[in-house]
Amino acid sequence: MNLKELSKKEVKEILEKLSDYYGIDISFLREISKKFCWLSNKEGKIYITNKSVKKYIKNFLPHRVGLYIAKKEKNYIRLSIEGSQLLGVKATKNILNLNSDIVLSTEIVDNQELDRGYYILRSQNDYLGCGFSKNNKLKIMISKNRRISK
Repeated sequence: MNLKELSKKEVKEILEKLSDYYGIDISFLREISKKFCWLSNKEGKIYITNKSVKKYIKNFLPHRVGLYIAKKEKNYIRLSIEGSQLLGVKATKNILNLNSDIVLSTEIVDNQELDRGYYILRSQNDYLGCGFSKNNKLKIMISKNRRISK
C-alpha cells in the first residue's frame, strides 16, 4: 500500500467535511491538522502520524507509520474506531448512544428515526466506532474481531 502525504487543500476538505457532518469545531480540527502529517492510501484510508516520520513513509506499511482515523466514502467520511475516539468527544451531530449489548450482539439494529449516513456510536462515555444507516436500519461498522465479547 503506497501512502501519499495529503496536500493542505486535501486536508482542508477533509476537515470541512468532518466539521459539517459531525459538528466538530473547525478550530479544534485545525489544531490537530497542524500537529500531524496527514496521509492517504489508494483505498481512501486516512492516517495521521508525527511530522518527523514523513521522510520514512515509503519504507513502512501504513499501520506501522500512523494511526488510521477515517476513510473517504462517496459522500461521507467514515471514522475508524480510533478516529471516533479521537474526534467523537468534540462531535455534536450524528452521534448515537447505544446500549453496549446491542453493539456486542448484532450487526443490524432497527431504528425508525435515522437519516441515511454514518453515525458515531457511543455507549456511555466510550466511543466505539461508526455505524451506517440506510432504510431506517443501522449497520454497525465495527468488525467482529475488534468487538469485545462478554
